[in-house]
Amino acid sequence: MGPKERVLTALDHSEPDRVPRLASFTPEFAGRLCKHFKIKDKPFNPHGGTNHELELKLGNDILLTAQGFANSYYQRPCCLI
Repeated sequence: MGPKERVLTALDHSEPDRVPRLASFTPEFAGRLCKHFKIKDKPFNPHGGTNHELELKLGNDILLTAQGFANSYYQRPCCLI
């Protein structure tokens, strides 16, 4: 079963061959994993996630992308409400 079929099967409330997997990491840890797996490290992904090549290497079925607060991981707070 491939990643797309696995995710669609789970979303259909059927039982896939295994639970679909998604894992993401802080930029520092992603860099260490890239070094370990000899993957060219890429800058922090401003759209969320880390390095899609790394995420695929680790067997992720879902690639993380986001917008808004998820992208401000290292942004300093500009104001308090």
